[in-house]
Amino acid sequence: MPYRSGKRIVSLFVPTAAIAAVSIILSTLILSMLYIRQFGHILEVQEEERIRGAIQLFSQIHFGSVPAFLSIMEEGPVQDFLFGRKSLKERALQALKVLDRSLMNNELIDSIYLYSTVSGILSTRAGLELEELTDPTLPSFLEHEGNVGFPLYRLRRVIVRGELAPRNFFTITFGSISQSPHRIGYALVVNLSERKIRKALWGQTVSSLMYILDGEGRFLSHPEPSFFGAHAKEDPRFASLIQDPDDKGVRTVKDEHGKRWIATWIDHPEIHWRFVTLASEDTLFGPIYRVRNWAVLASVGVLAFAILGSYLISLQINRKLQHRQMILDFLREEVHQDGNGIEGEVFHRTFLSRWRKPLAIAIGVWDGITGDGKEGEPLHFVEIVEEGLKKERIEAVEVIELGDRAVLIYCMPLEKPEVVFSKLQENLLQGYGIKFGGYYIDRSLGAGELPQGYTCLQLAFRTDYLRKRGELLPISCGGEVMVGEAESFDGQASIASPLDLKELEQAFRTGNPSEAKKALFEIGECLRRAKDPDLFRYIRAAIGYRLPEILREDAELLLPGGVKGFRATLAGLDHLDDLCGYLGSVVERLQERSFIHQGRKKVELVKRVKTLIDQNLSDRSLGTEKIASEVGLSAGYLRELFKNVEGVSLMEYMGRKRLEVAKNLLQTTDLPVREVCDRAGFLNYSYFITYFKKNTGYTPREYRDHLLRQGT
Repeated sequence: MPYRSGKRIVSLFVPTAAIAAVSIILSTLILSMLYIRQFGHILEVQEEERIRGAIQLFSQIHFGSVPAFLSIMEEGPVQDFLFGRKSLKERALQALKVLDRSLMNNELIDSIYLYSTVSGILSTRAGLELEELTDPTLPSFLEHEGNVGFPLYRLRRVIVRGELAPRNFFTITFGSISQSPHRIGYALVVNLSERKIRKALWGQTVSSLMYILDGEGRFLSHPEPSFFGAHAKEDPRFASLIQDPDDKGVRTVKDEHGKRWIATWIDHPEIHWRFVTLASEDTLFGPIYRVRNWAVLASVGVLAFAILGSYLISLQINRKLQHRQMILDFLREEVHQDGNGIEGEVFHRTFLSRWRKPLAIAIGVWDGITGDGKEGEPLHFVEIVEEGLKKERIEAVEVIELGDRAVLIYCMPLEKPEVVFSKLQENLLQGYGIKFGGYYIDRSLGAGELPQGYTCLQLAFRTDYLRKRGELLPISCGGEVMVGEAESFDGQASIASPLDLKELEQAFRTGNPSEAKKALFEIGECLRRAKDPDLFRYIRAAIGYRLPEILREDAELLLPGGVKGFRATLAGLDHLDDLCGYLGSVVERLQERSFIHQGRKKVELVKRVKTLIDQNLSDRSLGTEKIASEVGLSAGYLRELFKNVEGVSLMEYMGRKRLEVAKNLLQTTDLPVREVCDRAGFLNYSYFITYFKKNTGYTPREYRDHLLRQGT
């Protein structure tokens, strides 16, 4: 019995909720204790591995880059520039090529400068700097350095010309700055970016921060650029760390606010630098404590509410289900099969006493969602209909789910049925963006007439494919229901008039749009007369299978969305008007078939594709799939069509167009090479360099220099 099933639900739900709540409390406490105990050791091992990896990588950067920097001094063009051989312009251009090549081969370099008392200053930023310097502090820096030979880092904060914020450099100098007027002073200055080195050493992390201190206790690397070169005593967390003689260790330190940090450090084995990581205890363990406390409180609350509320909720749901099932039994006249039963008699009297005249009955269907609908939200149709009825203040309502799409509604309205259901339809459209349609009895009914009205609606709903989406149709109900109609409702397919698809197939095969329209009209009329949903589904499936086979190679072009899209859309059409309208759009495309065979349509399509490429060339996501969706073709067909018309592939054409844009920007503007890469729409900077050199023989910088030489 339904009430007994309600008790079974309660007997299962309450202990299940209790076990779940206690399990959550115990598992949360145990897991938090284990996590806090083990995480300290795991963190120490993890941080040591990170620091050792950073030290190893830094050693590779430091000792691996120095020979490459020294080799720059031995390059012939560099020697020519430093000692004034050849003309100034010629030696500057040749030396700049060497510097640009070195800059491209090492991503950690910010800039390279050549200084000569004979030739002046040459840089990778601005070429030959005759007047205003991009690094105003460079001359004073070189004068202070004097004679330098062995590579040595110097910490520098430089405001580059045209920028507001300073840049942090590890500067390496090679050469000899002579004070004698009879000797040539020269130097090679390599600026390594602290930001790039920091990113290369330890990348991005959320658990801890990393710092580098030199032997004097200055910050060589700090997450805040303003601390670069500052003494570690300015940060209270490092006061004890810089005094610790051990070459590695772990300890807890505090900042000026009393916040606790876990510090891990290891000294570099070859140079007096200390690598340190700091992890906040609040960040590491605070969430665990909060989650544990909230989990315990929530579990206790769940347990209390489960015991109190589960019984009431389950009984309420069970009573509602029992009531609705008894209503359906009454409407189907199943109560009369057991007329002598006490339960049937009691319900019959209760129902007739509660539901007095006038009564209205309808079957509603969710016909889809408009453009303003809340498609992202999970919507339950029955609950939405009930909410809509409440908003319209229609009381004494029952909404019974009959399937995935249909519901039964009956109420005691103060207005005519068409007014009540029209208000509901408008409320669902405005409030939820739902197209609500279906059928309703066009007059008020008594309680004893409800079974007959329900049967009439079910018979009308059988031919629902003849209704338009969002259409709410009135149904007349009077007299007795025909036996033949009832048998048809029980599942026996009605006898449909003969329907042949040969004329439609022949029209598409010969490319005759007028005959296709005529055949499509006859199919629609036949389905309207037959009123057979099985025949409608058969015709829909047959058309989806046969048309692509008939059109063959033109199917991808003529059918909206290609063959897959056509069949998927066709399978979702549940109304005859939608089916005829969709096939009508295919017939309209059929009218252009002759132009396609003659090549005119193909040329127009390719022209449209080229226009689309020209308008969106800077869009990096622009590819074959995106262009194909814009012009309504499949990606495979678009590739073949473009290749046949233009003689080159679509991707090759896009590459050429982007190359033209890049060459024009390099010739007509002073934009940086990376910005030229972005504006031309290339996927990334390295691919741009490779593709540009492959097709022009020059890198972008070399190409711009080549144009400058030709112009001069």
